Amino acid sequence: PLACGFSQMVNLASQARERAATSFDETQLGQLFAAAIDWLANAPSPFLLWLHARAMQGAWDAPRDLRERFADDEDPPPPDFVAAPDRQLGPDPDPDEVLGVAQAYAGQVLLLDACLGTLLDALDESPCGKETLFVLSSPRGFALGEHGRIGPCGDDLFGELLQVPLLLRFPDRQAASVRIPTFVQPADLCATVADWLE
Repeated sequence: PLACGFSQMVNLASQARERAATSFDETQLGQLFAAAIDWLANAPSPFLLWLHARAMQGAWDAPRDLRERFADDEDPPPPDFVAAPDRQLGPDPDPDEVLGVAQAYAGQVLLLDACLGTLLDALDESPCGKETLFVLSSPRGFALGEHGRIGPCGDDLFGELLQVPLLLRFPDRQAASVRIPTFVQPADLCATVADWLE
């Protein structure tokens, strides 16, 4: 609902998929990041570009070979599902099922990482890249079998749901690769952006 306050909104239709994509640009994340890169090519200055990617809540449509990178020879083949899992596990879950979900998740993370790399490369090549702060965060984590659940199911707030990424990329690589060991909360993001904008 708050998105209506933006001066421009680009909505991408997400098509339901029944199987994994064959290339990165066919994936939902690939299409989102391609649209963002196109937008950056003509970005006004100053700008705020907000990408709302469903990421792990959307289709897990990364090419199958990304999942297979995380399967050892003695493992069963990774599963073929594309819909993000969201379920409680039984009292005695099948370890191969949990492993398969983890492999699929890892493949989707590789896809996200590749898309982010492409976006950051485009930002580096853009005239606005020299003065643009890039922030990556998430509203929640994703359970991969911990506490008997896979996905966001349930209302209990365990660490796997509360610990989320917060990556900042400053222009000219200021503080590149610095890890902050202090406790950071989502509310700190607003203060950080406000400080950046002076």
